[in-house]
Amino acid sequence: MTGEDEEIACTQNGQMYLNRDIWKPSPCQICVCDNGAILCDEIQCQDVLECENPQVEEERFQEYVAARDQPDLQAHKDHEENEDQREDLVRGVLKGLMVNLVSLASLVTLVLQGILPTQDQMD
Repeated sequence: MTGEDEEIACTQNGQMYLNRDIWKPSPCQICVCDNGAILCDEIQCQDVLECENPQVEEERFQEYVAARDQPDLQAHKDHEENEDQREDLVRGVLKGLMVNLVSLASLVTLVLQGILPTQDQMD
């Protein structure tokens, strides 16, 4: 591992992740290593049904069997799911950044209009 790799790697709870690695520290949270920064977002969790006799839909069962028997297909589906989760995470982070930028722009506007005092005026 070179010095560059170490700069962009992330560490969480003693576990090291490489740049662009995606992991789930908890069932309802997903994280990505982005050039040394850990970006996490809450994700919608699937409800877990606690039944004595759970019923599985035939179509879903057949998909499971087909995927189990074709590991390359399952790996492809997993990769697509990870890409979708990564895109959702990036969208969420960008949305949060946009909200922060809009808030900051509003505050700057209020300071420039003299409605809010500057730090110098507060001292």
